[in-house]
Amino acid sequence: MSRYRSLRGVAHNLAQKFATSCEHFAYLAMSHAVPTITVDLLSVSVSPAQLSSDRNLNLVETCSADLHRFIASVKANPIHAAHITATFWQDPVTLAVCGRIKAIIQDDQQRLWTAVASNNPQVIST
Repeated sequence: MSRYRSLRGVAHNLAQKFATSCEHFAYLAMSHAVPTITVDLLSVSVSPAQLSSDRNLNLVETCSADLHRFIASVKANPIHAAHITATFWQDPVTLAVCGRIKAIIQDDQQRLWTAVASNNPQVIST
């Protein structure tokens, strides 16, 4: 598999990892009425800043470390950007909080590699 094609797999893995561990992000997003968050995996930052708790930053740091470890293992050329966007909403019938997670990696040739995952609906008290 080429170095660049493997970036699609990296995006998929990051989206899945974030989706399975984003309960606290979902809780804070719903309680602050912020439906969409953005995570920059290169600068290890969260936007909006009010969701940047130690617990959430731990997940961001883990995803960032996974990204760098994989890029080094396949000897890929430098990446220019790596983001995760997460959009959360509450199902009006079940009151479960649902999320759509999208990982986006931009390589050194300005190509975008994306993957989308969903978190399992969970009932979260807000």
